[in-house]
Amino acid sequence: MLKDEFCTPEGSRCIILRGGLLCTLLEWTKISNGLKKKQKIIRSYWFFMYLCAWAFDASCLSFASTKKANLFLYSITFQKLFVMKKILFTLIVPSVFLFLASCSNSPEKASPAETGVDSTSTRVDSAATKVDSQASTVESPQTTTAEEEKLVTVFLTDLYEKYVLCTRGYHNFSKIKSHFSPKILKKMSKEFEYDGGGYAVWIFRTGVQDGPSESQLRSITPEGDGWYKVSFSDMGYKGSCRFKAEIRDGEVYISDYKNKDYLKY
Repeated sequence: MLKDEFCTPEGSRCIILRGGLLCTLLEWTKISNGLKKKQKIIRSYWFFMYLCAWAFDASCLSFASTKKANLFLYSITFQKLFVMKKILFTLIVPSVFLFLASCSNSPEKASPAETGVDSTSTRVDSAATKVDSQASTVESPQTTTAEEEKLVTVFLTDLYEKYVLCTRGYHNFSKIKSHFSPKILKKMSKEFEYDGGGYAVWIFRTGVQDGPSESQLRSITPEGDGWYKVSFSDMGYKGSCRFKAEIRDGEVYISDYKNKDYLKY
């Protein structure tokens, strides 16, 4: 009978064993780090179901040990509850084992000890990449500046020898006017006093009308921040003019100029 089943030492040991399994299941439910929300819900569900089965067993054992047990044990209601307990326990045990097997195949997070070497290697690689990037950043402006200086120097040399001082013959300034800002072109056009219009390239000189010797370009010196100083001899008179230059689409572009020696003499 039911009383015999619950009140025997084997029945008591069964209750204790299920209680131990219940505690184990509780700890297993708590260890849910790295699990998805759905897996956490399923674990909590099985823990609740097993708790109900264990509580039912414990209550039946406690009740069967009382004097009024015989009246209740043979009742139809108790027998139905006992059958429900058996069905519930029969469903829980295989389902728990199936769920444990499915969870064992799920990916787990690696411990810091396991990933320590890889993390260190990654940090070292990142640091090396950062150092290389910084080195490239430092070296790049120097290379670009040297290339820019070379292009600007060649352009300013042609400007003075072909269009300003005309030491290499006379050339039409309109061919290179696209290299100058509208502000400079407007001023050059305004200074041109002859009929037909044009550009007064002499604003880049001293403005003297005559001198003891021929004109010549002496030097072109980078001053930093895009400025270049052109030193020249204007028919024997010393002069200099500063230009602010940059590279646009591979071409030299003059955005500003300053000539303190213009009309100085």
